[in-house]
Amino acid sequence: MATYTVNDAAVAKARSLIRGRQYVLDSDWGDVQPKAKDENAFLASRSWSEYAQWHLGLTEGASEETKARYAFVYGGLPPPAPLRTHCLPLPGRGVAAQGDRAGCA
Repeated sequence: MATYTVNDAAVAKARSLIRGRQYVLDSDWGDVQPKAKDENAFLASRSWSEYAQWHLGLTEGASEETKARYAFVYGGLPPPAPLRTHCLPLPGRGVAAQGDRAGCA
């Protein structure tokens, strides 16, 4: 069985998004959870350290810069356009950050 450690950079990123009210409470995790093609597209244009910030766990013993290294993804990966605002989708009860989805990708 795999063992994991906490990815402190990802925890800090998640806390920053929450403090900045960049989250959505009315998302469906099945719709926003990154698929393999989404991860591949992200990695084609961004760094492994950016990818790591979206995973709360690190798989012990897995090689650096492999998808196997990163576990427990949270939120959808940021959109491709670098200037768009990204919001952390969270499963919830129908209320988006600041009352609507304005500014959320």
